Amino acid sequence: MKITQYKIIFRSLFFLKHITLITIFWLFSPVISFADEKIKLATLKATPYVFGNERAPTGIAINLIEEVFKRMNIPYQITVYPWSRAINNLKTGEVDCVMPLLRTKNREVFTHYPTHPIIHENRSLFVLSDSSITINNLKELAHYRIGMVQDYNNGDVIDKLVKDNVISNIEYTITSAQNIKKILAKNRFDILIEDKHVVWHHLKTMKKLNALKMIYDVQNTPSYIGCSNKKNLEWMLKKFDHFYPMMIKDGTYDMIIDKYR
Repeated sequence: MKITQYKIIFRSLFFLKHITLITIFWLFSPVISFADEKIKLATLKATPYVFGNERAPTGIAINLIEEVFKRMNIPYQITVYPWSRAINNLKTGEVDCVMPLLRTKNREVFTHYPTHPIIHENRSLFVLSDSSITINNLKELAHYRIGMVQDYNNGDVIDKLVKDNVISNIEYTITSAQNIKKILAKNRFDILIEDKHVVWHHLKTMKKLNALKMIYDVQNTPSYIGCSNKKNLEWMLKKFDHFYPMMIKDGTYDMIIDKYR
């Protein structure tokens, strides 16, 4: 066999080796293959985390997700659903992820979570700015009229106080906005229990930012992006955990939060 023929065979084998490596990398690389194959994110309207037009929602959670997905360089689409439908679609894998989502034992059965939450929901106590009320121990709430939203998740701490009748003199409303308007009207109730981001947002909208003051931070509950275990998205959650702390460190996280206060 001539030297030239050896060279041709060698080059062919070299070429095939690289093609094989490229094929293996393409098959096992956790990268979305097609430009129109986007991560399907489900959410629900919950001002100020998610609000606005259903086709183009905005809000704290939306802006944070937009920023981290931009940094991860992953295409996505966000759809607003009724909450029960969003959770059901997460179970079946019809959507890839739901956010913002509280982490519970029941949801861990069908959901994978990153280490880092998107945001913390801060359940807090508010009074009128000129009020002399102070709270040093939550059992003191038994002495006051409390304003709360009906069927709202106020966290384990508040739920236990209600269950134990420590909080019993409650005036319920349907929405957070109604709750805030009632305490501003005075003489309706003494203390408002609400998410602090919700309160600051509504006060800003009403142009009454200084009308209330926070007197007690009750409970901070982490809220996550949760991904369906029907999908192989662990690689995406690892990228999320890599890029999200960078957003906090460089001040982007606080900048987005401050937009809604």
